Amino acid sequence: MTVVKGFTAPLQKIADLKSGTIIRKNVQSIEREVDAYQNTQKKKSSFVSDSLLYKKAKDFIRLLNASLKQKPLSSQKASPMDWRALFGFLVLPESEYPWIKKGWDMHFENFRAFKRLADEQGANLLVVMIPSQHEVYFPELLRENGIDLAAPGKKLREFFEKEGISCPDLLPLFCHYAKQERNQVLDHDKDLYLRQDGHWSIKGNHLAALLVARYILEHNLVAIQNKDGKLEEIEEKLKSFK
Repeated sequence: MTVVKGFTAPLQKIADLKSGTIIRKNVQSIEREVDAYQNTQKKKSSFVSDSLLYKKAKDFIRLLNASLKQKPLSSQKASPMDWRALFGFLVLPESEYPWIKKGWDMHFENFRAFKRLADEQGANLLVVMIPSQHEVYFPELLRENGIDLAAPGKKLREFFEKEGISCPDLLPLFCHYAKQERNQVLDHDKDLYLRQDGHWSIKGNHLAALLVARYILEHNLVAIQNKDGKLEEIEEKLKSFK
């Protein structure tokens, strides 16, 4: 992954899912694609972007989107390939896609390199496992579509333990603090994730910060004065999430 003119862009992509064949791009070819995209967008918007009608329409659409109530995620049905596209190689069976093992090996070697770098600097490496919105609020939807995210999570935890890498798993903790209801529609003010794109809400970010800070203090990953007092402060703040 790289950044070209403000756009994040992959330097490589899987051309064939079955064989794992990878197509690699250079920065120059990505720049040409970005230029073409920007030119297309300019042509679409140049004649209306500064008009009063356009600005009024934007305001109306913003209000309309805020007032519409979307269908709950747990009522949405997706085909197996839709789910594979969402979670990538994490849900593909290694027996059918042998290249995935090589991908995991490369992934693990990257973590080993991070660990070596941290050790050289006298630092403690911390990797935080972030659960998806579906794992926390809609686990039944994953089960109904045959998606098992527990297996890759277990693989990662075993690797981190073997390599001596600190790794708080936020899934059980987020499940503990999340308000879970069947067929619910997420509220970005009250719930831990945004409704549309699966990122943490402000509340979710706050909870994650408290949980990770507690882990760091409990495992003495940094030296800090008044450690017990800080932990008490964190526990007090966590009460507001229950």
